[in-house]
Amino acid sequence: MLATTPSKDSYSGKLKPAQYQSRKKKLQLNADATARMDFDLPDADNDKLRALEAGLNDLIRQDLPLRYTYVPLAEATSQHGLIRSRSVAPPPDDEGLIRIVEIVGLDRQACGGTHLTSTGSSRPLRILKIDNKGRHNRRVRIGLEG
Repeated sequence: MLATTPSKDSYSGKLKPAQYQSRKKKLQLNADATARMDFDLPDADNDKLRALEAGLNDLIRQDLPLRYTYVPLAEATSQHGLIRSRSVAPPPDDEGLIRIVEIVGLDRQACGGTHLTSTGSSRPLRILKIDNKGRHNRRVRIGLEG
């Protein structure tokens, strides 16, 4: 859910909800406290993306709560930016509802994965590497400190 897009003029590390409009394509978590995330960021500057690390860690320190709601699939698909994953959308439950995960005051999107109860439940992170994987794809590798 920390999908960022370089729509901001300066990458001061201050993240705003409007920056969370990239399409996350894939996420892989590893046993060694690292993860790989693929994003659709065609015009991204990798150095500026690396500069987002301080802002991400600030969000962790803010200990923002997460909230979960369920909405009908048709409602989720009609709301721009609510379903952002290109490769997989969360499956609807038996009643045709999908789960929406919200980082309160920051971001809201459909997700079927496992989440912490707040941003402060995470250890600080480091951006380890950013790779260009095609014209539109940026692969961001992160590691958790400690």
